[in-house]
Amino acid sequence: MNLGVVKKKFRQEVLVDSKGEYNSTTVIICKFVVLCAKVATGLLLSVFLGPISLIYPIEICLMKLGPDKASHFINGIEAHLRRSQLEKKKSIKIVVWPQKFPNEALAQLYRRVVHIVGPKQKLFAKVLPFVIWKRKVYKHSVNTADPRILEMMDKGATTIDFDEAQIAAGQKLETTVFGESGSTFVLFSYTSSKYRAEVDKKYHKSDNLVEKLPKPEAFESVISKLTLSGVRVVRQGLFLEDNPVLTSAGLIVPNSQDYMPGFLDVWLASRCKFLLTAHTGAYFFAEAFNKPWVMTDAHTFAYPTWSSRGTLIFCLCWNEEEQKIASFQWMKDNPRWCYDSVRVGKLWKVVHNTPEQITDVVTEKLARINGEWVDSVEDQELQKRFQRFVFGEVKDFTFLPRAGTKFLREHQHLLPD
Repeated sequence: MNLGVVKKKFRQEVLVDSKGEYNSTTVIICKFVVLCAKVATGLLLSVFLGPISLIYPIEICLMKLGPDKASHFINGIEAHLRRSQLEKKKSIKIVVWPQKFPNEALAQLYRRVVHIVGPKQKLFAKVLPFVIWKRKVYKHSVNTADPRILEMMDKGATTIDFDEAQIAAGQKLETTVFGESGSTFVLFSYTSSKYRAEVDKKYHKSDNLVEKLPKPEAFESVISKLTLSGVRVVRQGLFLEDNPVLTSAGLIVPNSQDYMPGFLDVWLASRCKFLLTAHTGAYFFAEAFNKPWVMTDAHTFAYPTWSSRGTLIFCLCWNEEEQKIASFQWMKDNPRWCYDSVRVGKLWKVVHNTPEQITDVVTEKLARINGEWVDSVEDQELQKRFQRFVFGEVKDFTFLPRAGTKFLREHQHLLPD
């Protein structure tokens, strides 16, 4: 524990309220007493952890809290675990996530490799920042990452796996969904306005969370093409209504109620050919199991946590005042442009990816996975130009994600010179 932590907590929890305004004297005194109790408890806990830390360093990982989203959970915990892999130092890892688990099956897998302080240990979580005997406290940011973190995510081995009982349950699941075990399939994830209202709205009250959502029907062609080629397509997502158009194209909608909460999503993500996501953070399921993924309708270049397993195409912004498509640099400078409740849908129009663009990038991904794709010299140079634009000057391009080849060819004029 350092005094900087205490000072920060004093300001956050004692001096000011949630709106940043100073509390009354009475409130400050009460909250100060509570803070002192937390510090004292942290010091007491240090007495027990001290002897242990002499044998193994203790790492307390403070996860950023917010919506109950599996993407946030995986992103934070995987960044810590893969960094630890590269450091090759044994330690006792305590991950602080004192809120509802967004996926119970996923939490069960991670509990085998780390100690998770979850919703049942909220009081314990409040005192962990004040423990002295720890190697380091790592903070987590869900929206940004630098190339060093991307490299750790890319090179690290998977940290979670299934036990024998879960493997048996997973094979039974596949037989139920596909009629056989071992089918080749793509996991397709998209979101809905209901999901945004149920999960995100509380934390983004002033944002326009609906304008950005692509229409599921844009994926009809690619689902049909994959199905006809022998690659099944399975739906993943919460608060989704049945879509007759996608069902007719071959989309499989399994009944998640038949399995342990979250197990269907976790098992299918670990066994899919690749994961196709439409503007969701579901690609983190693929990252957890080192699986390839494709994202359509991405909207930002602000150092997102993408590995080389990812291939992306981007929605664009039509500027009504200037009567032109905004540049990639403008999108990078305005990473949340598509959520602007004042301008988006009026001055700024979201240009979603077309069915043709979606089919092109999925076809490319499948060909790359099968070893059937060959880049031209021009495409290789264009890809590096894109990667430099997003991630800066790097020596190693191998751990960076790619933009869809055809999409990048057609929109290279939006890149800076």
